[in-house]
Amino acid sequence: PGVSQVPVSENIFTARHSNDTQGNRSAEEEGAIFNKSASEDIMVFLKQFPEQRKEIEKCIQCLKDMADNIDETHKNCTIANMAANSTSLASGILTILGLTLAPLTAGGSLALMATGIGLGAAATATSISVGIYENVSNSKERSKANDLLVECQSNLKTLTHSDEVDFRPIVSPKSEAMGNHLTHVLSTASKIPEVVYKSVKGIKTNIRAFKVVKANPGLKALAQRLTVAGRTARNTAKGTKQVQKALAGTTLAMSKSARVLGAAAAGVFVVFDAYSIVKDSIHLTEGAKAQAAADIREKASQLEKDLQNLSELYEELKATQDAN
Repeated sequence: PGVSQVPVSENIFTARHSNDTQGNRSAEEEGAIFNKSASEDIMVFLKQFPEQRKEIEKCIQCLKDMADNIDETHKNCTIANMAANSTSLASGILTILGLTLAPLTAGGSLALMATGIGLGAAATATSISVGIYENVSNSKERSKANDLLVECQSNLKTLTHSDEVDFRPIVSPKSEAMGNHLTHVLSTASKIPEVVYKSVKGIKTNIRAFKVVKANPGLKALAQRLTVAGRTARNTAKGTKQVQKALAGTTLAMSKSARVLGAAAAGVFVVFDAYSIVKDSIHLTEGAKAQAAADIREKASQLEKDLQNLSELYEELKATQDAN
């Protein structure tokens, strides 16, 4: 959607006089009236166009500046997302190490898990915050762009006396879609406290367990033996309930199969984070252009074409007037 492709010069002085040729007038009278009215419109157009052209050119430049701002914001957010994904990748690796090293080093496993949880929370909070910031920033720029497009539409309609010039808003700030978008942003933002709470709880659990196994070497040795035991042996072993109660929520209270599944799940997220980092790197290399900016530039480009058509018409009419 964009500006009408109908040439401005085809309809610029016709809409106002469509009813003037009706009635009982003779062809000569109709022609004389039309020519007089058209001449008046031409004089008004020649007088108004230079100033209006300046205003439209300002609008076009503002639209280009907004597109540049959106691209710059998108580029910075892409870099921030790369940092968040890198942190998430490190979190996943630490989580895998914490799960796999539980039978070998109980304290080290707990420390790795606590660190991994903290990094994961930081990465998630950063990613959500970056997404919210970019969405809100883009919404503001789109709203400003819409206001400028409406202004340009008004200026062009004043010059052409035509309703065929059409600028459909890029995004209507009052539309239902905008309301749904705002709801989504707020819903996403509400997840940050939950992520932080769960992460802090997980870190505290691992720190508490670390202190327990450090103060109780026997419990530590028992927990390490149980981490490599099968389900049957683990359920029948003496002291299993004690370990599960004292170290609940940590790798030392997990069965071997549970740790393997946890490591596999963490591995999937590691692969996904690595893919995201590579994808964002390629996107940055290609210039990190945002679709919202491309939409605004398309509108600005169409405005330039229509303004060029009007400029050519202005020069033709001015040359004809000067010749007469």
